[in-house]
Amino acid sequence: MARILIFLIALAVVIAVIIALRRAVQFAQSSTEDQHLPKSVQTLSYVLLIALMFGVVTGWLGGL
Repeated sequence: MARILIFLIALAVVIAVIIALRRAVQFAQSSTEDQHLPKSVQTLSYVLLIALMFGVVTGWLGGL
């Protein structure tokens, strides 16, 4: 009887872990979907990214 009880508890734990993993994967997929930002925000972010990269490479931004 104890073996059956342990088996059922282990089965319930495995099912709970599978359900939790499926929910985590669904949440991760929904949080990484493409956000629709205005074109001006996208352009500004690209310009700032290039300025940051140039500053780091030349050394005047971020130190040595």
